[in-house]
Amino acid sequence: MTSNTLEVSNRLERVRAHLDRWLGAYVGLMIVLGLVAGYYSIGWVRYHEQLLNMVMMASIYIMIFPMLLMLNIRHWETPLGITS
Repeated sequence: MTSNTLEVSNRLERVRAHLDRWLGAYVGLMIVLGLVAGYYSIGWVRYHEQLLNMVMMASIYIMIFPMLLMLNIRHWETPLGITS
């Protein structure tokens, strides 16, 4: 493996470890921010409802698509993380 590949792998591993630890806090914070923003600007939310639905659909797709591929960031050296 080249040093660039190891560096990218190390960065991805650090991001994964960080998200493992703090993902719950990030999700909770975003839920609270979304509720507050929606409460105080309900007119904007109603006007942009279609945009918000598209963003929500894209977010869900981005979360689910790697699971459909069985993608594992720990095994970048093999295609799709499949080991034989």
